[in-house]
Amino acid sequence: MTAEELKRYSGLCKSADAISAYISVLSKSDTGCTGLLIENLTKRMKDQIDQIQQIEDWIQSIPEEEIRTIAKYRILKDMSWSDICMKLYGYPDSYYCRTVFIRYVQKNESSTGH
Repeated sequence: MTAEELKRYSGLCKSADAISAYISVLSKSDTGCTGLLIENLTKRMKDQIDQIQQIEDWIQSIPEEEIRTIAKYRILKDMSWSDICMKLYGYPDSYYCRTVFIRYVQKNESSTGH
């Protein structure tokens, strides 16, 4: 998993939710041309959900509890580095959490060839 893929998580979730809401509105519409649009939107939403699931699976596969927890807070809960550090260590220094996580991601990228 690359840093760029991880950064997309929040946007993917918001986009999938928006598409789902739009499909819901379209499905209640009486116009005849919505079938193909709903089909295309459903495919796009499925692709986004697959990407979301890959990111969540990658986070769950992190063997180190500390790094996995940092990843959950940062990526899944969209917390700031300072808030994560405060929650885990009791002080609001963003440097440590960010450095530990970035090093792990970079190491993972180089070992998987991304």
